[in-house]
Amino acid sequence: MGNSKGSAASAIRKYDQLPRSVKAALQEARFAWGAGYFYRRFQAGMKATDMVKYIRKIDRAEAIKQASKTWGPDYPIDLIR
Repeated sequence: MGNSKGSAASAIRKYDQLPRSVKAALQEARFAWGAGYFYRRFQAGMKATDMVKYIRKIDRAEAIKQASKTWGPDYPIDLIR
């Protein structure tokens, strides 16, 4: 969670307060997304199901971006789920 603002303890507390499904989505993600961002959205009333969809969406988009940078534009992005 290196991209979180504040102390490590603060980031852990925020992570711990997230719904189980959001924590699972963050754990399954390819990239280390900061829990603070999702905690603020949760506090603002965003549904857990919407957060999970968003995590999967941004994680896949970043994977496609990184694959293209690494392997070139001919990399079959349909293989990235």
